[in-house]
Amino acid sequence: MNRKISTGALTEGAILSALTALLGIISYYIPFLTLLIFIWPIPIIILGKKHGLGVSVLATISAGILLSLFTPLLYSVPIILMYGTLGIILGYGYYKNVSILKTILGGYFVSLLSTIILLQFYSMFTGINIMTEITQTMRLAMEEVGNVYNAMGMDMTTLEGATKQMEDMINQMAQLFPATLILIPAIVTMINMIASGKIIKRLGYDISEVPPFREWRLPNYASIGLFLIITIAILGQYLSIPSFDIVYRNLLYLTFILFTVQGLSFVAKYFHTKGFSKGFTIASVVMVFLIPIVHTVVQLLGLVDVVFNLRDKIKINEG
Repeated sequence: MNRKISTGALTEGAILSALTALLGIISYYIPFLTLLIFIWPIPIIILGKKHGLGVSVLATISAGILLSLFTPLLYSVPIILMYGTLGIILGYGYYKNVSILKTILGGYFVSLLSTIILLQFYSMFTGINIMTEITQTMRLAMEEVGNVYNAMGMDMTTLEGATKQMEDMINQMAQLFPATLILIPAIVTMINMIASGKIIKRLGYDISEVPPFREWRLPNYASIGLFLIITIAILGQYLSIPSFDIVYRNLLYLTFILFTVQGLSFVAKYFHTKGFSKGFTIASVVMVFLIPIVHTVVQLLGLVDVVFNLRDKIKINEG
């Protein structure tokens, strides 16, 4: 293969790098479009698939320079490092026809590593722990809300109860920060894999896509992981390991997330098999997050599905 980058590839790279920079600028200046930043890597992924590593790297650098001209460096540099590298890795995976699982894992670990590095640099240069800053900001906001309610004449007992609930929530968020740090790169990677896969397919490329959500499932041995977590929890409490409670909470939180996803996947599979509409399936998923008891049932379904292959028993009407 000729390693020289063609003029056409450079032209397309310039156009898509400008589009990438524009996405970043819009997400910075327009509050209700902030979430656009999660799809920032998509143009880079498309370039990587079509033209290879060189063009996607050049486009990322160009987009980064443009973004830095119109937004603060404290915004642009993290975006380039977190989402630019993710786009390069995912695009390269598509270009080399690497398996979907390996591409996802590669993108995830690069995204996680860049996030950790950025947090370390932020802490090093500012002397501020990012989680401490977030919790302090939330506490200040909570105090302001409390002052407003107090001025409106809210009953002090009610106000104190609400304040305590908010304080407990903030403390819990701080304790679960490591798990959240692990989870967010996974979500961002999957969003970009699914979205870019559909776009690349529409452009006429034959690629392997992320399987439909109803086909997502944990391996059977995932139940062993739950057993190990319970065993570790018992040992940790018995041995009185310092700060072990935080580690245990994060492990348990991640486990519950995995079983929730497995349970939702099972529900989607069941509804698909029985011929329910997509609208009904989506409404059911929304209900899971609105009604705590339904959420718990779905988590249990996920656990049972992992252990007993429950979904294999609902294939009767499929097809």
